[in-house]
Amino acid sequence: MQEVPDVCSLDVAQDCNLDEGSRIKVNNVEELAQVCEDACEEVYRLSFADLRELEELTGFSWLKRVEAVLYIRSLRSAHTLRGFDNLEYASSVVLERNFSLNTIDAFGSLREVNHLKLSLMDGIDSIQAFDHLEYLGPADDLGDDNLGFFLDGMNGITHLEGLHKVREAGFVVIRYNKNLESIDIMESVEEVRSLAIVHNPKVASLGEWPNLRRVHQGIQIEGAPNLRRCEVEALIDQLEERPPTVELSGLSDAPCD
Repeated sequence: MQEVPDVCSLDVAQDCNLDEGSRIKVNNVEELAQVCEDACEEVYRLSFADLRELEELTGFSWLKRVEAVLYIRSLRSAHTLRGFDNLEYASSVVLERNFSLNTIDAFGSLREVNHLKLSLMDGIDSIQAFDHLEYLGPADDLGDDNLGFFLDGMNGITHLEGLHKVREAGFVVIRYNKNLESIDIMESVEEVRSLAIVHNPKVASLGEWPNLRRVHQGIQIEGAPNLRRCEVEALIDQLEERPPTVELSGLSDAPCD
């Protein structure tokens, strides 16, 4: 196994020419070293994949802004993701199919993202690396279906907690997480575009969502036989108005206390 090149740990950044539409792909240690030597403060699209020689992906304190997408996916051997400490904005952050990853200690300055997707990483049991986020896409933009928070097939999470500083979000989609039992997120969120909690068979609680007042498009809660329908209806009743679309199925009919 190899280590991340030392140059990736430096804090000094460069002001590079931003080529709109360009993609920086990092698939091996040699490509990683080149990206870190360039140390561009702002990039358009940055993708990490494979990197089978590395057990840890660390550093990148020089990166402050990703105009389009930051992909970290299909890492072969990495068990730790650490760094990106000064990244303040990325339009999209996608972490998926990193099957060996069990630690995310990164993104300490990240405040604004339009699209956050976490998918198929069973070694991860927490989303608290993203607790500094305050914005997760516009709630009232009904044209782009990729804005918001997507948690998909994260079977290492039993209690979903975090994102408590987020006040506005697009889609909030939590689906196919077979071991998820409870949800306690977004205590500050006031409006979302749509809320979908689908096929999480062990979920028994949605949490409180104490400040949620508007769901612009719809609510879909399905495939959670331990979740009481009356709890979902209570959440809907606290909204300023009922969403245009409400789909509830596969829930418990047990009474609420």
